[in-house]
Amino acid sequence: MLRARHLGWSLISSALFLAACADSSELGDQELAFGGGAGGGGGGCPEWGCTGNSPTIGPYELHELDLDRAPNFEGVAIQGVELGGVPVEVHFKGGDRIYVTDQNGNVTEGAGLDGLRFFLSSPTDRFHLVIQKVTPQASSPTRYWIGDPDRIETYELGFAYENHPNELRPVCRNPPAAETAPGGIQWPNRFEAILFTGDRYDGKKKLVTASSYEESRNWFNIACAGSVLAKMHLNKKTTAGSDSTHQSHREERQALLKMYTGDFCGEGFAFTEPGTPLHWADSQGWRKFDGNEIGFEAWWDAKGARCLTEHRLGTTYYNAVMASCHLDPCKGSPFPDEWEEGAFLKSAIPAP
Repeated sequence: MLRARHLGWSLISSALFLAACADSSELGDQELAFGGGAGGGGGGCPEWGCTGNSPTIGPYELHELDLDRAPNFEGVAIQGVELGGVPVEVHFKGGDRIYVTDQNGNVTEGAGLDGLRFFLSSPTDRFHLVIQKVTPQASSPTRYWIGDPDRIETYELGFAYENHPNELRPVCRNPPAAETAPGGIQWPNRFEAILFTGDRYDGKKKLVTASSYEESRNWFNIACAGSVLAKMHLNKKTTAGSDSTHQSHREERQALLKMYTGDFCGEGFAFTEPGTPLHWADSQGWRKFDGNEIGFEAWWDAKGARCLTEHRLGTTYYNAVMASCHLDPCKGSPFPDEWEEGAFLKSAIPAP
């Protein structure tokens, strides 16, 4: 397997990138999501791909914040947190539910967190990040896709500039429309996000950089509905999503991250579009093909695709991948007969 870089990529990516990302105000849901990768592939699209539902606060696309108040990669940091004008400390329960305590030790959680306000600083401005609505775990329609369909607490988030604190704008500003979970279930709370700790990610390089509570410390992720990070958690490929029968290590999680983002070459480029139908199976047996696949795509490991037979979005994307790195066709036609040694996942194209 070769992932050698080719100069031809720069010519193809330039044309595709300009068509896709020249003016973000005109982007639709079916753009070519190239650029923003570790290899310096362009600047107009967010790091997780154009028009994905990535969290956005002011001019910053970000996916994590630190409760210990360290600045994230974009330079955004928490300066304080208040509920009803009273300073509080934020904590996580079970890795994906927050609660707060005040100076007297009083605990507030669930719907009582409506109106919780984070004060943020950035290199250019100051912002308020507000939890506008909590859908508590006990009544949430959002459930895990793998194993027991336990409920997951979700949060509707807004932000405002400090000088206009009541002019809230959505943090998850591009919610999925028709995108569905496995089995045709639509995202039930498409304007809300999952907040979870225990894992950290490098969005530009498409890497899992922490995969335990000890490593991630007090960093937490903002995973908007339809986003890659939300899918990671719903598939239990996170620390907070793990249970006694669903445990995964960092390389397995990273393989899923690479597959979902279409980082075939392992260089951080997102060769895919949000909402693209895709079937996949993992070596752990958590998910399997259902027999309605019409084309085999790739085997995946923590570095990206190990081979490529057909691209989920056809010839244009296939050629773009090949211009960036050479991947041999996967062995076995039309589908491999046996699991490839060293692969964590396989992906396939479902019937229309």
